[in-house]
Amino acid sequence: MHLERLYIDRVRNLTEQRLTLGPGANFVVGGNGSGKTTILEAISLLSTGRSFRTSTARPLIQHTQPACTVQGRLVGEAVQKELGVRRHRSGEVELRVNGISVASLVELASALPTVLIDTSASDLIVGQPELRRRYLDSTMFHVEQRFLACWRRYHKALRQRNAGLRRGMISGYSAWCAEVAGSGEVLSALREPVAQQLSQRFARTATTLSPSLSGVDLSFRPGWSRPDTLEQVLRVGLDTDRSQGYTRAGPHRADLRMVVNGRAASEVLSRGQLKLAVVALKAAQAEVMVDMGVSPPVFLVDDLGSELDGPHAAAVCGLLAQTGSQVVLTAVAEQELQQYWRGGDQCLFHVEQGCVSPARG
Repeated sequence: MHLERLYIDRVRNLTEQRLTLGPGANFVVGGNGSGKTTILEAISLLSTGRSFRTSTARPLIQHTQPACTVQGRLVGEAVQKELGVRRHRSGEVELRVNGISVASLVELASALPTVLIDTSASDLIVGQPELRRRYLDSTMFHVEQRFLACWRRYHKALRQRNAGLRRGMISGYSAWCAEVAGSGEVLSALREPVAQQLSQRFARTATTLSPSLSGVDLSFRPGWSRPDTLEQVLRVGLDTDRSQGYTRAGPHRADLRMVVNGRAASEVLSRGQLKLAVVALKAAQAEVMVDMGVSPPVFLVDDLGSELDGPHAAAVCGLLAQTGSQVVLTAVAEQELQQYWRGGDQCLFHVEQGCVSPARG
């Protein structure tokens, strides 16, 4: 299934723009500030309900307008699905699937999985562990049916334990401590095999993109020191947790650590190598999802040539083409993309001052 029709209204500088996308490569070209990245942002909004460029809705919505809207049609073999998202300046969110209002983003995210590679991609490696947990958990969401309920259960217990710690209400081993320990062990047990799959596929893909990445290793850290159980760690650390007012160990501190010969990859890899490593991570994510029966995700690639030389940009395009996924890529000039992407179905769109026009379909 792929995204065939896209309607964008009042998202930044795009008003009532309609695109018919192809199932293969879709090139979006235009000058800086033209609105090409906003197209990727709109697709992300349709999938996740959020922008990858801002944490609030206000910057998304055109000035003086009360709301912005994104609608899309997904098509597959004898199947089609209509999705819609409206974000209001007030903060309200309206979601629709096949014209029917839904209360949760789960249905949208399940119907339209996306994988983003943008200009801040290297943050996934050099940034805070939260970004890597989000990467792992977004994969978990699609491939492990038990994950979401378990994640919610753990974080509810964690909030209760932290509240008790701050109020001085937890002495000894309370029920909330037991719940944090129990649900945390289950959550980590669900994460670990998926993390191992991501690591294996990452290693293979990274080497394919560049031999210089052959020594890069990706490993899962559960968020506490093993072989101790989480219950043991929480018991030993209770006094310190109480004095600091929060739980210092558990799945909320988990990480995917990337190292090169024992050193943090963020300290060793060049900016170009970091971007290639992120591409390998995202390709591994897509591969795990497809292997587990999920529809191939839509790759959203912003400014492909940033920090990559020609041969490596071509290698990335070759990798994306091999996934069989729908891909939407942006660049300033058409030539920049077509010299990297060889063969396959291609659609080209020009964006100028908020107006999108197809060059060919």
